[in-house]
Amino acid sequence: MFGQFKTLLSSHPTWQDKLDSIEKIHIGLGFSKQSTVVKIKPTWSTRYVTISWRKCHITKKRKGHGDTPTDSQTTEPSPPVNPSDMVSSQDVGLFESTRLPLSEEKDNDTNKANQLTPAMRYAIRRQIFHWKTTHRLNRRCQNCPSILHLHVDHVNPFVVIKKEFLTLCEEQKLQLPTEFTFNRKTCQPKFKKADANFCARWQRYHLKHAQLQWLCASCNLSKGKQIS
Repeated sequence: MFGQFKTLLSSHPTWQDKLDSIEKIHIGLGFSKQSTVVKIKPTWSTRYVTISWRKCHITKKRKGHGDTPTDSQTTEPSPPVNPSDMVSSQDVGLFESTRLPLSEEKDNDTNKANQLTPAMRYAIRRQIFHWKTTHRLNRRCQNCPSILHLHVDHVNPFVVIKKEFLTLCEEQKLQLPTEFTFNRKTCQPKFKKADANFCARWQRYHLKHAQLQWLCASCNLSKGKQIS
């Protein structure tokens, strides 16, 4: 069941590249008692973060140059799936991964490592946004004809680029950041000002070595399974 909800979240524009950091998913009722609220517990946060499950199914319409779009140029939004419909009323609640929660991990260095990766992702968010902006026309999945739920994917996987960069830092005897601050809205770890040089070095390395492409949600998940 945990895996099914991660598949649902794979189409979320904010969480599609951070699925591996989710260790708990909580589904409950909102203040009105008539709406469903989805909260996730990432490895890099001590609290739950509320996310919009509706964004997992929003697809913008694509129009041509004319006033009336053709059928090939228009895609209707897929009907939203209420997470509470995926399970029975007795099952709605907390869903956990099989990985040991941070609160039970004995090695504090593991906690720091879990924060380093999302901090590195946060540091390159502007590069990803710039690529999406400059490649927004004629978007299509690189592996299939799909134009729906497209993700920005690293041709050479992010985990490989990160590993090669950290290996280079180790060879040059550069100290890795161990303390982080957090984005107030997303609670995502980010580098402190004291580590600005490390952050800038990583941004330059990623800009030079990363190759990006469009992949649909299905192809992106298939690629992730192959890498893992």
